[in-house]
Amino acid sequence: MRRPARPSIFYALAVLVGLFVVFLYGPIATVVVLAFQGKEGGLVFPMNGISLHWFGELFRPSRSATFGGRSIDRSLWARS
Repeated sequence: MRRPARPSIFYALAVLVGLFVVFLYGPIATVVVLAFQGKEGGLVFPMNGISLHWFGELFRPSRSATFGGRSIDRSLWARS
């Protein structure tokens, strides 16, 4: 048994949902890819080498906020 053809609005809405997903997740995917750039790279294409430099910087202690510093300890172990 053959199903009836879908109306054209179905395809229009499918394209709209596809564009929404691209605009929602496209920038996130771009930043994830660009996070593997070398030391001289930023959020630009073409990539300047491939490295894990920026992930090392994420966990390196600094004078400003640190990822694994006292603030996260306070948040995780605070008692209400």
